[in-house]
Amino acid sequence: MRKVFLITGFNNWGKTFLIKKMFHQKIYHYNKLYKFLDINFCVQPQSNDDLKRIKFQNKLKRRFEKLREANIKLTHICAAFCPTKEQHNNSVEIIKELFSKDEVHIIAIKHKWCLHGQLNINQIEKYYSDLKYVTIHTLTETDKDNKMPELTRIMQPLL
Repeated sequence: MRKVFLITGFNNWGKTFLIKKMFHQKIYHYNKLYKFLDINFCVQPQSNDDLKRIKFQNKLKRRFEKLREANIKLTHICAAFCPTKEQHNNSVEIIKELFSKDEVHIIAIKHKWCLHGQLNINQIEKYYSDLKYVTIHTLTETDKDNKMPELTRIMQPLL
């Protein structure tokens, strides 16, 4: 079973910023894995909000295919993710389509990097409650420069 970590927030929330800090990369190739805490991850830095549902799903499927073609075992996935409810970009349907056989961890970024927004964690927990293979974790740090240590503390025991 693969372990999936969805770094979750809305548009311009700091998801890609965190992913860049995690993997010390700006560009992520389809046929390569990237290390975080000595674990190899397939990384999708653009969210379903950036790409929309179909393109997001296709990019991840292409990454999975390229890794399989290179005989690289895929055990961990990290992706930027937006908890959208719109029918054309429904995040529950995306999770069902891509990760229904996986252990999924939503890392919800509670505070937008500029502190002008906050996720309603109770709503997110309720929205994904029917997906029994999904667990919600909350990143509560408000200072963008201190989010990495908290993210590491959340993820380390889950790896």
